[in-house]
Amino acid sequence: MSLQCNFTGIKIPDGGSCCDWIAGAVILSESNSSIFATYLNTLRKHQNLENLIFGGNSEDIIQEIRLLYSASICYDYDPGVSELLNLDEENKDSLNELYCSVVLWLLKRLYSHDRGKVSNYTFHECVRRCISLTPSDVGKYGCMWGTDDFLHWFQRLYNIRVFVINIQTFDYNYTYGDFVNDGLVYEGTNDGKEKVHGNKNDKYFDLTDEDRLIPYGIIIVLMENAHFDTIFKLHGESSLIIPAGSQKVEFLLPYLQITPILWSSLNTDVIKDHNKKILDREKVDTFKDLNVWFDHAFAKERIGSMVNHFANILHHKKIQNTKSDLDSTVYSSVPFCSIRYSPKYVVSLIYCTALLHDSDCDTLVQCSESCLINLMESEETAESNFLEYLRLQI
Repeated sequence: MSLQCNFTGIKIPDGGSCCDWIAGAVILSESNSSIFATYLNTLRKHQNLENLIFGGNSEDIIQEIRLLYSASICYDYDPGVSELLNLDEENKDSLNELYCSVVLWLLKRLYSHDRGKVSNYTFHECVRRCISLTPSDVGKYGCMWGTDDFLHWFQRLYNIRVFVINIQTFDYNYTYGDFVNDGLVYEGTNDGKEKVHGNKNDKYFDLTDEDRLIPYGIIIVLMENAHFDTIFKLHGESSLIIPAGSQKVEFLLPYLQITPILWSSLNTDVIKDHNKKILDREKVDTFKDLNVWFDHAFAKERIGSMVNHFANILHHKKIQNTKSDLDSTVYSSVPFCSIRYSPKYVVSLIYCTALLHDSDCDTLVQCSESCLINLMESEETAESNFLEYLRLQI
């Protein structure tokens, strides 16, 4: 009841990668002159890093953020490739996981065949390209959906934290809440000493740790079973980010597991001053969030010279975003098209892109219509047959 009294819930569309949508929604809810944007870009300027841009077109933002994520993959990022290459039998009924598994296996076989001609880097570059694809490129179930690893990367880059309220109803009903990838967050300090906190999540906002970047604020997301369902924003606010220290969420602190005295000591100026001192010392912070900042800067340079050939294919939005040709009045920004292309076509275009064979890529783009599947969500018999075809490819 308190959530309903204090927050407006925004439904997250069931459109494939909910994590991408959450990231895009956060960026779109800000402007380049908002308090948060000004705060974050002031810190980035302190490190001679380019400003992050806010607002803009939703589809463009999601495509760019996926490109940047895939180009940044190193250090401790695990995008789930090994799981897809070793898919469990029970997951072979999932159209998304099975399709992505087939694409990765075909890429691996193609790379193995050409191993004497190409470097190990080629397969890694193919994986990056595969991860960078979005539902608008290849259909709702044709891309690798964002996971907790993507959200973890996003929250570190944007100096915020994502709190997930998780409602499970599979075998029995229970609810719990936690910050995304909390298990990866180091409890101690850079000198190896253990820290004792009043509450579990005080570690995120510990101003006494001189090496710890403090997040500007939090966003709150509701997950029902395996699906992100709702993102909450405070009534009357346009931003989805709740600034640390906000009195409007004090009633939630026991659930957030943050000590009230610590929370009330925080505000934007205090956090900015604390974080500036860490940047001035030019040391790696406890969470190593600055690694993500610099990875992102290098990734930005990389994608400046990259060509997304999938973006050059004419998007059939009438087909993708309407339930059927017979019902063109039902339109969605999220594709109803499940799978756009044959996996072999996707693999061919990714592989030629990784090898920088631009003329071959142009040829593949021009013949894209001959490789269209345009499998729709409502086509149950066609989907069942396609699943069987995919199982035979692994």
